[in-house]
Amino acid sequence: MDIAVNYATLLGAHHSSHSGYAQIFRYMGRRVSAPTTPRWPHGRLPALLNTACAFISGSPWYTFSALRLELSTFMDMWLRKNELYHFLNGDTDCRYIPLLNGFRGHKVIATYHQPPDELCKGVSGPVLQRLTAALAVASNQVDYLTRFVGSNRVFVIPHGVDTDYFQPGEGSKIDSKLVLSVGTHLRDFDTLALAAATVERKESDIHFAVVTHPERGHVFVGLPHVRVYSHISDDDLLRLYQQADLAVFPLQDCTANNAVLEAMACGLPIVVTDVGGIRDYVDETCAMLTPRKDAQAIAEAIMQLCSDSALRQQLGKQSREKALQFDFRKVVERLAEVYEIIVTI
Repeated sequence: MDIAVNYATLLGAHHSSHSGYAQIFRYMGRRVSAPTTPRWPHGRLPALLNTACAFISGSPWYTFSALRLELSTFMDMWLRKNELYHFLNGDTDCRYIPLLNGFRGHKVIATYHQPPDELCKGVSGPVLQRLTAALAVASNQVDYLTRFVGSNRVFVIPHGVDTDYFQPGEGSKIDSKLVLSVGTHLRDFDTLALAAATVERKESDIHFAVVTHPERGHVFVGLPHVRVYSHISDDDLLRLYQQADLAVFPLQDCTANNAVLEAMACGLPIVVTDVGGIRDYVDETCAMLTPRKDAQAIAEAIMQLCSDSALRQQLGKQSREKALQFDFRKVVERLAEVYEIIVTI
């Protein structure tokens, strides 16, 4: 490829050092010199700046840190010619730079992670129309992006997972069955709590570990078999994945799901809501898919898997095999192929 690739993003504070789309940095390209995380302390001034940026940009997700990132990208573009600038989180970080698409021969592209019902809240048509190309992480985003970008300039590149770090553990499982749920965004915690309560009434040896934001913990008050974890270390998260017998993900909507891929890479059978783009990543060979907001179906799937070790082993083995298809090394190979196409647009 004859064009240099530069990456711009704000790293998600909720991701471990082995998680998230920004793992692409480890395999290819140059990162734009910019703040990698929002470093402003909590307080009135940061809140006012974020509110002002969201109001002026018309996007509820656009922050002052994103503005700083775009300014840094602009300065980088000023010093270079004929390069490719890839915003890894177009939903939140890419608002004004598309205006400079073509400036000094540069091309600007962005990857989008939100499902269509969320995209329309914060990503406007005029922003998308100015991009050279838009990248989706799941097929359910394609129609929305194509409406503004054009079918020949929308590409589906799956999310990846670090399968060297996230892998099945070698130690023995704990005596009781452990069901793990990880994540906060677009999770259906009310349905998860109802499912956990149903399981508790029928199976006393099944326990739940929920890794999420501390504000979500109140949903599980009164459920003694549910333990909520927040702000845990990378090693502790991996240990939970490796100790668990299965993973459950009640979802409101989704495209790619980082935690689902990590659980799969650790060889866990998956119980997940059949919604959004989830079937781009799982199928019945590795997962039990349940209807939206159906706590009873989730509870039954959990109890079936906990009582059937052969089924758990079968689905877990297929989970690991399927996760290997989304290893970041394979994702960046596909990404490089798409770059080759984009530079000719």
